[in-house]
This record gives sequence, C-alpha cells and structure tokens, in this order.
Amino acid sequence: MKELHGHEVIAFIKNANPPLKKTELLATLQKEFSDAKFHTCSQSDLTIEGLLEFLESAEKLHFDKGVATINTGNVCKDGD
Repeated sequence: MKELHGHEVIAFIKNANPPLKKTELLATLQKEFSDAKFHTCSQSDLTIEGLLEFLESAEKLHFDKGVATINTGNVCKDGD
C-alpha cells in the first residue's frame, strides 16, 4: 500500500479541471488514490475519508457553492 502526503490530494483537488463537486469528491479521490494511506505534518495512517475530514476541520478544504476549494492561506509550507 502506498503512503502519500496529504499535499498530493490538496494539489489534485486544487488542479482539478473541471473543479470537483462535493457530491463527486470522495468517489473521484477513491478512484485516483485507491490503494493509498495518507499522512500530514500532524496526522498519520489516514484513509482518504479521514484525510478529507482532517482537511475540512483544519479549514484547508471547504465547499463554495458545492465545489471543493482549497484555502491556500491555511495550507502549510509543506503543502498540507
């Protein structure tokens, strides 16, 4: 199983074209990162669901009119 830093998911969401809707976000990320576990600067051994919960609680990920948006002001220098 791959272990990826959360900044890879942040970059994927940020660069998605067209932007990802909240209703399709989890399924799209599960398909893209199907066999991965994730870590951040402060968390480890996260599933994609756990990572998304963390990103939302840390106000790094939010939804503007139903579209996933990254709050770059809350993203640390490591990208996550």
